[in-house]
Amino acid sequence: MTIFWCPATDDLMVGGYDRRSSVWFELRPERHSALDAFYHPYMYVAGNDVHYDDR
Repeated sequence: MTIFWCPATDDLMVGGYDRRSSVWFELRPERHSALDAFYHPYMYVAGNDVHYDDR
């Protein structure tokens, strides 16, 4: 899991790799939930806008 923050645009993204399904995913949590999404990403996958990439 990685937290990405762009100071110029103030965009925030939490990204990770799911070994079971072999896909990369990105979460766009609310700012106040960023660390929670980092430590518990699968809790956020179910109810949020998640972007997958199977490269």
